[in-house]
Amino acid sequence: MKRRITCLLLCMVMVFSAFSLISCSGDNDADKEKDDVFTRNPMTLSLWLPTYEGTSQASITEVEAALNKISRAQYNTAIELHLIQSDKYEDQVDAKLAEINDILTKTEAEKKAQKQAEREARKRGEVITTAETETEEIVSADFGDGVIFPSVSSTQFDIFLVRGYDKFMSYATESLLSAIDDELNGSAKLIKSYVFPTFLEQATLYGSTVAVPNNHPVGEYTYLLVNKELCDSYYYDPNDLDSLVNCKEFIEDVGKTTKITPLLGEVTTPGLRYWSADGSYCTLATMVLDDSDPTSKLNIRNIFGLKAYVNTTLMMKQLKEQGFIGNNPDETKFGVGVVTGNTEDLAKYGEIVYDEDRNVTEVGNYYVKVLCRPRATTEDVYEAMFAVSSYTKDNRRAMEIVQLLNTDTKFRTILQYGVEGVHWQIDNESSSADPYIKILRDDYKMKLVETGNVFITYPEAGVPMSYWADGRKQNQDSLLDPMIRFTDYINEDNKKYFDMLDEESAAMLAKVNKMSAAEFEENVNALKEEVSKSESYFWQTDAEQDEFDSLAKLYSEFYAEYIQPK
Repeated sequence: MKRRITCLLLCMVMVFSAFSLISCSGDNDADKEKDDVFTRNPMTLSLWLPTYEGTSQASITEVEAALNKISRAQYNTAIELHLIQSDKYEDQVDAKLAEINDILTKTEAEKKAQKQAEREARKRGEVITTAETETEEIVSADFGDGVIFPSVSSTQFDIFLVRGYDKFMSYATESLLSAIDDELNGSAKLIKSYVFPTFLEQATLYGSTVAVPNNHPVGEYTYLLVNKELCDSYYYDPNDLDSLVNCKEFIEDVGKTTKITPLLGEVTTPGLRYWSADGSYCTLATMVLDDSDPTSKLNIRNIFGLKAYVNTTLMMKQLKEQGFIGNNPDETKFGVGVVTGNTEDLAKYGEIVYDEDRNVTEVGNYYVKVLCRPRATTEDVYEAMFAVSSYTKDNRRAMEIVQLLNTDTKFRTILQYGVEGVHWQIDNESSSADPYIKILRDDYKMKLVETGNVFITYPEAGVPMSYWADGRKQNQDSLLDPMIRFTDYINEDNKKYFDMLDEESAAMLAKVNKMSAAEFEENVNALKEEVSKSESYFWQTDAEQDEFDSLAKLYSEFYAEYIQPK
């Protein structure tokens, strides 16, 4: 009884305080937002994400308290933190979602049964007394300030991490994710200034955004490196050496007149995409160029009808026969090299030189050209994203926490590395203008890409925030992979035809590898005709196939749903 009276008095005080704040508030938006935080009801939201071996319960409790200091001060929202071992994470999330669904389904069935019983009783002239529904108990979280927050209810599931495209599609199609467009255009609109637009565009389904992918560097560059000293001494214009094929004469000059490696290593055709299930060599291919219209439909082509593939393959054979291709990809002195990766991969060749737009122009003794820009793939975009469950207590309040994970360095860093002064601290030897951290305890283990926007926290211990400059530039340069979301297109009905394609492609590659440069050049048209007459080419390129889902049919359906301008 005393407890109920105490709670009643506290509620009266809170209502009176809220009324006083509203009455005294100013007219500007900032005052209204500030008042909103203090007059809104206290709320507790759950936050679920994976952790890794070595994380202690003591650390989880400490991190939860530190996160709450920020979320409660800014939004009057408490966080109940659930960290699950990574290998058990999805199973526990799915079990919780299923449990909530069972409770709600049972409750709904009981309500229907109750209403039916009442209707039958009225027909008989009777009255059924309905039992009082038990309400959730109000509990006081241990924050040391006496503020009372409600516990998370048994049917409440708020913010959680979604890993992988399959899980994203599963949760979204089962209506387990809340639409968040209103919040992204309102209370959580700051997210749109921090998260790469391509990411958010791909987190939509049926016209609604249902998740916020964690911002991180995507894709890889394909760089062309040309030896400056030799290029200048042979009087080549570096601007003319802008593709691998255009470097052929220069490579041969280096091979004939020097003892250094002319071409760093064997190179495949830049921009070539195979249509095999695993991305390996295939007789069906497409050129994906940086200047292509991203909404254009790709053509599934006979590989020997692609000029870039034929010219590059012929060039590699000719250079190999002359002994102009190196066998050591770790060499640092060569005439021409093709390097795939990012600026970290370039750094081993010397100091990187940037122009005013932070484009790489030189590295060490090499001119640098970008052959292919980074592509945001399915794996990149759907690797880790935060979503608000359809079982959330409050969509708007949940998105405010997601906004902190994407825009607030202090909040974001606590979730990743733990509590400042307990798990980590700013290194005393680091510059105040560009600080880095050192780890004090190792009983809190999280994966960087799984805890929010990576660009607003430290990359790792001993590495300053300036490290992300190239990562941001990489995302600005990136393009959307035209095959993004085109996954899992092999099924029981068409698998034998994809197996046939793989088998015929492997046989064709073996045949091409045995040919000399002269033989390949002489037989290109015959190889093209052989592929066109093959059984796999016939079955896979028929977009009107009725017997099974051919590659062309599946891609046409995919293009119409996800890419074709509406």
